[in-house]
Amino acid sequence: MKNFIFCLLGILLTTLTYAQKRTYDTVPNLPEHYWVRVEKFKKETNISGKVVFLGNSITEGGNWKKLLKDSTIINRGISGDNTFGVIARIDEIVKLKPASLFILIGTNDLSKKIPDEIVIENIFYHCIAGKGRFA
Repeated sequence: MKNFIFCLLGILLTTLTYAQKRTYDTVPNLPEHYWVRVEKFKKETNISGKVVFLGNSITEGGNWKKLLKDSTIINRGISGDNTFGVIARIDEIVKLKPASLFILIGTNDLSKKIPDEIVIENIFYHCIAGKGRFA
């Protein structure tokens, strides 16, 4: 009887743990483009203390240098990216020690039906405040 109760308890705990796993798609919408851009960023010479734009296609497509009349702006937008992709790249952004950081991300997460609370957690905890990055 004791073994049966432990077995039942183990099954229950396993079921609860499995139910809490995230089961949504975290891959960027354009994975090939994502990696091409990441490799391009690695090859660029970057100077600390500049304005950085980080995000998805809206960010990548913006001509921020012209719009803001500042040729030193760094554009780290990647079309099709989501908050999980930004989390994977955030350490590179931290190394830049930006004077200002503009983040526009989350639209592609919502198109993949990633829950709002996860998108918010990814942006505010993992990208901005996590590990004392920018907060």
